[in-house]
Amino acid sequence: MPLRCSELRGSAGLTFCGELAVAVRPGGILRGDRYFCEVHRKPSDAPIPIGQVFECVRVELAVEIAGVVMGSGIARTEAVARLSAALERLGAVVDVQQVTSRQVQNAAIPRLGGENPVSANPE
Repeated sequence: MPLRCSELRGSAGLTFCGELAVAVRPGGILRGDRYFCEVHRKPSDAPIPIGQVFECVRVELAVEIAGVVMGSGIARTEAVARLSAALERLGAVVDVQQVTSRQVQNAAIPRLGGENPVSANPE
């Protein structure tokens, strides 16, 4: 699993760079080692060694996404591929546990720019 850059962005909130890290900066007693991407690394930072200990965060969530076609096989396969690719670009390791689908009706079709939605069943 690739480590991610811990460079803080701005002063408001906890917003970090989060890009893939290539270097480690030793931490002190109160804070562990920190990791940095090519952009934020300092000349004194060392390459990340194999076996580096880091915090691994596991997030379990349910995601629903519209299928690109009717038919559960293709719809499920495409949705998993699209979501996995997006998460892997963030450095995540994706382990798909279960995929289900169902046919539903949409309530409204949003217009570009978030203006008044068009009813799917005009009267």
